[in-house]
Amino acid sequence: MFASHLLAGLEAHRERIGQAAGLLTVAQYLAGWFICSDIRRRGTSAGVSPLRFIGGAGLSILQLQYSQKLQAPALIWTSLFTLGFSLLYSLWFWWYTPSSGRGTFYRLSAACATVTAGLYAYGAQGDSAEVMHRLGMVLTVLALAFIALPLMQLRSIIRAKSSAGLPLPAILASTGATVLWLLYGLLINNTFIVVQKIIAMGLCTVQLSLFIIYPASKPTISEALQPYKEQVGMAAGILTVGQMFSGCFVCNDIRKKGTTDGFSAMPFVGGCGLTVLFLQHGMLMNDSAMTNANLVGLTISLAYATFFLLYTPATGRSSYWRQVGGTALFTITLLGYVKVEDPSVVEDRFGMIITVLMLCLIGQPLFGLPDIIRRKSTEGLPFAMILSGTIVGLSWLLYGVILNNVFVVLQNLAAVTLSGIQLALFAIYPSKPAAPSKKRE
Repeated sequence: MFASHLLAGLEAHRERIGQAAGLLTVAQYLAGWFICSDIRRRGTSAGVSPLRFIGGAGLSILQLQYSQKLQAPALIWTSLFTLGFSLLYSLWFWWYTPSSGRGTFYRLSAACATVTAGLYAYGAQGDSAEVMHRLGMVLTVLALAFIALPLMQLRSIIRAKSSAGLPLPAILASTGATVLWLLYGLLINNTFIVVQKIIAMGLCTVQLSLFIIYPASKPTISEALQPYKEQVGMAAGILTVGQMFSGCFVCNDIRKKGTTDGFSAMPFVGGCGLTVLFLQHGMLMNDSAMTNANLVGLTISLAYATFFLLYTPATGRSSYWRQVGGTALFTITLLGYVKVEDPSVVEDRFGMIITVLMLCLIGQPLFGLPDIIRRKSTEGLPFAMILSGTIVGLSWLLYGVILNNVFVVLQNLAAVTLSGIQLALFAIYPSKPAAPSKKRE
């Protein structure tokens, strides 16, 4: 009963969930760059199998065909991106493969191309239920085999009692994407996507558990993940930038409505100030991942705040400017505090301050909870921003664990909790107000 109610509440956001899942899938494929970077550093592809890249290209082509048959936009653009990355990685692998080893590369490419062409030709026969059923079954098997590729190293992992060879960033991104694609499959009522993702979650869980059973170094989580600090930081930064673009959905709603009436400027105006403070915190920590992410985030937040101003009616602009003035004054005051505080304690104290501020901003939509309950509608709550914020919070939470920084961990742990509460409201109340009941005559 609860599951049906949850899916009904999320139906209006189906494509946004698909877009978030696609973003994570693309992030998962970006992890292939670390393999390519290692190949470049060694100057050869010896010891690395091209199956992940070549097989990924073939799988993306088949998934693109299947997505077009389903007429699912989120699946289509995701397949196009993953195909592009797979082809790029395959070319990179070929370039660094010595002449003596290219025969194996060509044979594997020919085999994958033959299988892909055969399956594509079968799928091109039509959109009958039988063709879709068989094509879905084959894609499910191929996708699961692709996800399970890291488990081919299981024997060497057990023998060495170390998970150092497993691609943690790719596995983490795959786990997050799998959860969202499972939800998307339920919303579009596709059995094969649902079954595929349920099994994929099991495979991802097995791979993640290997990092606990056989840590890359000593058995503390922070130490086990330390070799992946740069990768996780880069992934968190990419997801943060992607999450910033979710504000486009709110801006689009404002554009269609023609006014900002009913919308709060604080997520955008406060976001600018908070991004400046996070940028300062990243500089205090001398952390490039946090600094770069917040530089891009500040640019996007300023664009949103400007957009909000353009659609704010003249009667409401005084309130807007008061929020801007208050935010600017508060931000400048805290930046001044950083300059006069003792350098030995400023990082911790400033971290505590921005933790409280971030929680106030994230929890700000909950101030309208009495009105949401009264109207029995979540209209006005920025679903895309909340969902993407949850995903980004999880990625920075992991990064905080790696840094062993209590403030980064607390910030994002609380952020994920608050975002989860807000997401639950969409399962309880629809995003459109209930139709008023007719009065009895």
